[in-house]
Amino acid sequence: MTAPSLLALLDPALRQDPYPTFRQWRETAPISGGNGQPLIVTRQQDCSTVLRDSRFGHAEGEQTGPLNSTPRRSAASSA
Repeated sequence: MTAPSLLALLDPALRQDPYPTFRQWRETAPISGGNGQPLIVTRQQDCSTVLRDSRFGHAEGEQTGPLNSTPRRSAASSA
């Protein structure tokens, strides 16, 4: 099996049963991409590292993601 690609994620067969493919990716190419390509990270511990490491585009200790963001005020609520 080759390294994961974003195009592979669009395959209808993968959508029907993604688990064997994801298992294979974790075993053979747990981290792929980079060098101008999107980074695909398939293992939980590696994902956790990427989300917390400032080298991946956010400040050290900064929590990112929808569950950690400050709610935006809508125009209606500020009027």
